[in-house]
Amino acid sequence: MNFTYWLRHRPVMAALMGVAVLLLLIGLTRKGGPGGEDGATLSERVARLSFEVRVRSVGELEAAKAVVLGSEVRGDRGKIIQIIEDGTRVEQGDVLVRLDPTPFEEKANQLESKLQEAKTKASALEQVVQWERSQSEREEKALQFELQAARLDLIKLEKGDGPLELARLEGEAQDAREDLQKKTRYIEDLEALAKRGFANSTEVAQSKQKAEESKRKADLAKRKLESFRDHVLPSSLQKARTGVQKLETNLEQQKKGTGFKVGQAMAALKQAQQEIQTLTEEVRVARQDLASTVIRAPISGLVVLREEFINGQKQKPKVGDMVLQNQPLVFLPDVSRMIVKTQVREVDLHKISLGRQAHITVDAYPDLRLAGKADFIGVLAKTRGDVQSPDKFFQLTISIPEGDPRLRPGMTCRLVIDCGQVEDALSVPVSAVFREGDKDYCFVERGQGYELREVSLGTQNESWAQVRAGLGDGERVALSRPPEERVKGRVPLMQQKAAAAAGS
Repeated sequence: MNFTYWLRHRPVMAALMGVAVLLLLIGLTRKGGPGGEDGATLSERVARLSFEVRVRSVGELEAAKAVVLGSEVRGDRGKIIQIIEDGTRVEQGDVLVRLDPTPFEEKANQLESKLQEAKTKASALEQVVQWERSQSEREEKALQFELQAARLDLIKLEKGDGPLELARLEGEAQDAREDLQKKTRYIEDLEALAKRGFANSTEVAQSKQKAEESKRKADLAKRKLESFRDHVLPSSLQKARTGVQKLETNLEQQKKGTGFKVGQAMAALKQAQQEIQTLTEEVRVARQDLASTVIRAPISGLVVLREEFINGQKQKPKVGDMVLQNQPLVFLPDVSRMIVKTQVREVDLHKISLGRQAHITVDAYPDLRLAGKADFIGVLAKTRGDVQSPDKFFQLTISIPEGDPRLRPGMTCRLVIDCGQVEDALSVPVSAVFREGDKDYCFVERGQGYELREVSLGTQNESWAQVRAGLGDGERVALSRPPEERVKGRVPLMQQKAAAAAGS
């Protein structure tokens, strides 16, 4: 038998040995000698009795709550300058590890200086944006005023001064024509009188001279009218319209130019603001790195320095070591509340339920007695890697409500789990039960031989098994396999295999 297995199951093995010795003594007493009448097989009477159902196991203490703390400083720039001693009890907030803060302080200060410069630059660019907007608004308003005045001048020329001047010139031309016509008719009258002999040559000459002057005035008035109507007024209107269009174009260009200039200033401001955001994040990270150089205890507990492979050797962290990001440094279990992690055999699983009480002893302190209860039962069966056995086990966690300052994670514990009580039930020793496949059998005495009988069992402990069917009160059952020739009925397969192995 594996020695480690023996050590872990000492209480169970000792109990089984005690039961075997007890049964041997019973057999010797009741049969009158070793092996009884046949000299080989011991037997026991089926009887009604009461017994406690308990499951024994070996486990290890663990903290119900624990954290692993490591360096949160990015990269490999963390250098330990102070570290707490292994095994120290600490309270929440106590300093566990200090890393060299110098490079992180320098970087944080540099980044904060750059951030301040970026904020100053952004403030200046904000003023540039405001100035560009104000300047553009002033220029745009000035152009709008000019455009409005030009439009009014155009309307005035189209509907006011132009038509009025044209009407005036037309009036002058009309007056000049009428005056010319009047003087011409007067001359004609004088010439008619002259033909009658009543004309005055001097008066006729003067009248012709006046008519000639009126003709010149009429021609000049006509030319002025034609010039204003055909050239001056259209030219003035075209010039006014062109001025309006030019101002409209200038205003549109001013608006576009305003958008471009303001856009340029806004782009520069946005770039500066993005730089501020980037530097702000870098400052935050730098400050976080700086704060991470001090590792504090998030909970109360017992300091356990983690062993890691460094340069091919497993060692605990110490002052002067360079550490990597997320490298574990301290394991901090909260020893004020402990649990026991253990394993129970698959065949005992049906006896255990959540809330079952457990009695706990600690190998390091034999006089210490602790109470606990089943808090968690695993869902997967596993084989134990430390022993060569086909048996399967389930994980079981026992919580310990009351703590003790002497308890440490990793201590070996021994557990007795109360799984109920069997009262006044028909029972047989567990050594009298043999299993083939999924059925249980007992060898029942019949005269000088034994009858192989299938039985139905109920609750059992290390010594006794409750019989639900298959046996009667007072019958005797063999505590070991009897010789094949003394068994009546079918020989179970397991006995055939045993006999074949003995013959070979």
